[in-house]
Amino acid sequence: MAFPLSCPNKEKAVIGYLIRRGFEGVDNPERTQADAFTIPLCALIWDTALYLRRVGKTANGVNLAEVIEADVQVSNEAKAAAAAEGLPDWQTFFYTVDDIFSHIGTGGDLVAEYLIDITAAHGQRKSIEIARKLNDAEISPAKAAEALGEIAGAGVAQQIEPLLDARCISLAKKPPQPPLVFGLAGHKISTAGNLTVIAAQAKAGKTAALGAMLACLFSDPDAEGDFLGFEAAPANGKAVVLIDTEQSPFDAWQVMSRSMSRAGREQQPKNFRAFYTLDLSIHDRRRALQAELKRAEKICGGIHSIIIDGVADLCENVNDPKEANGLVDELVAIAVRYFCPVVCILHENPGNPQEAWKTRGHLGSQLERKAESNLRVKKNAEDVSVIYSERGCRHAEIPEPIAPRFKFCEQAGMHISCESTGVANAESKLVEMREEVEEVFNTPDAPAGFTWKEIHDRIMTVNGIVMSGARKRFDKLKAAGLIKKNAAKLYTR
Repeated sequence: MAFPLSCPNKEKAVIGYLIRRGFEGVDNPERTQADAFTIPLCALIWDTALYLRRVGKTANGVNLAEVIEADVQVSNEAKAAAAAEGLPDWQTFFYTVDDIFSHIGTGGDLVAEYLIDITAAHGQRKSIEIARKLNDAEISPAKAAEALGEIAGAGVAQQIEPLLDARCISLAKKPPQPPLVFGLAGHKISTAGNLTVIAAQAKAGKTAALGAMLACLFSDPDAEGDFLGFEAAPANGKAVVLIDTEQSPFDAWQVMSRSMSRAGREQQPKNFRAFYTLDLSIHDRRRALQAELKRAEKICGGIHSIIIDGVADLCENVNDPKEANGLVDELVAIAVRYFCPVVCILHENPGNPQEAWKTRGHLGSQLERKAESNLRVKKNAEDVSVIYSERGCRHAEIPEPIAPRFKFCEQAGMHISCESTGVANAESKLVEMREEVEEVFNTPDAPAGFTWKEIHDRIMTVNGIVMSGARKRFDKLKAAGLIKKNAAKLYTR
């Protein structure tokens, strides 16, 4: 479809924004020249605004009017342009475009988009003119090709440079640190603006994990509850959006019901917005997600978190790199746009659940690469599920032996946490290491600290081992945080 040759409403909206706010929030407006505007008054006002910018003055309505009135030639041009629009004077045009701006609600980012469209339309018009000149033999094919190349190059720069400038990393401008939204076992797993992946084979316990995440979010902060190791920052009224692509209306309702029961709630919070999309096409599911986020942001004043249970059902072919990459890019853009985490729940390929995970297709691989945390839910032969991460976590890994475990309890009617042998063993080993450190430092020389050689000598003495063994013990004690180096480069507890 050909790009429109003019964008009159966008031209008026840009000028309306200019009159109210000048160039506030609009980076490098000089890229769009006055001749890109098709409405003469818009072109004149834009050219005047660029002049004000060059001389260091604010390009708002008051200053624009002063410059136009002060210059007889410019004032006459403005009057002629207003007459061409059927207006009694150019001042009336100010009120007209201001009214358009107020209805559109344009912001700086949207103005930048409009300027891109206005410039692109200008390029289309220039291209048509070049084609006409070539057809009438007014210019040679070589000149036509050169001119078209310049237009194409300018168009690319116009479109990409504002996007690049908006993402410039500056030491003087520190971005807001992404706040923690979800944690697991004391580790940060989901922060604003990032993706989190939870992968599992069928019936491994991912639905229970999802319910626990939601429950800890909506529970009373002062009440004790079993959230299977999850923790969450309060939503404070912001929307929590759950999109279920896999389950029937009743099954999706059960997930919510069990989650609210675990949270100790009888009523669904107003900001918990859940939808089943099993019967929608893939195209409509993605449209529905975008539409709901816009609506929820407006109603709830922001988005706390987004959970997509069955992210593969937003993709026609999970093995198609182009489609999979496009979906992941879209999810990343959503996370950044709404400054919240997007939690993607994904099936693993069928196989031995004890083997290393492999998520579905190219989509799974791409999600793992882009996610800040990759969690896996696995069930053993005793029907005990464990949720852990031993790879692909930016903040902290959660090794399987000490990861949260849970099992369905008939009496409770839900999954409950259970301790693993690995956790008990790990705690026992930690106690042993603490006792060892106590003995290593049980000497009059200990308060000041030991040199590297001295502490290794002490470890050999306490354990009755040689230097190679002492080095291994030293590394373990240091990794556990039981031995530290102070400012004097001596080792202490």
